[in-house]
Amino acid sequence: MKQLKITIILSLLFLISACKIEKKGKIKVNLYDRNTKILDLEFPDTLLINHDMSGKIIYNMKIDTLKKADISNRFIFLYVTTDKQGIDIHTIKQTNHKIFIDTIGNGKFKFKGSFNNTGNNILNLVFEDVVMTNKLKKGKVFIYKVYTSISLPVFVKKH
Repeated sequence: MKQLKITIILSLLFLISACKIEKKGKIKVNLYDRNTKILDLEFPDTLLINHDMSGKIIYNMKIDTLKKADISNRFIFLYVTTDKQGIDIHTIKQTNHKIFIDTIGNGKFKFKGSFNNTGNNILNLVFEDVVMTNKLKKGKVFIYKVYTSISLPVFVKKH
């Protein structure tokens, strides 16, 4: 009798936990972008409307054309927008966007994104990598800029 009660309790616990589990996929960067500047990305592929969802992305800091000794300052900005418009840096700067800055200098960003419309949507991420060199050209500081963008499909549902 005692074993029957334990079996029933364990079965009920299993059923309750199984009902509450909702598998959410994670977007894998290698499926959407072959750009070597993006090393890793985590963001759900399905989320709730008007709900800020956290993500992580790692940007490749390596620059083949400059030596580390030639760099005086470096700033990396991550622009995030959920608009369905284009993903170039000029378009994003003119739309509603969030901006995140790499203050540590390791290329790792935590960001948030939310959507106002249900259904299929696009998450746009654009990196602006600004490198100031200590070499002067005609008396001016040389600034090296690289833009890296990625668009990710996400599905947004109601609560």
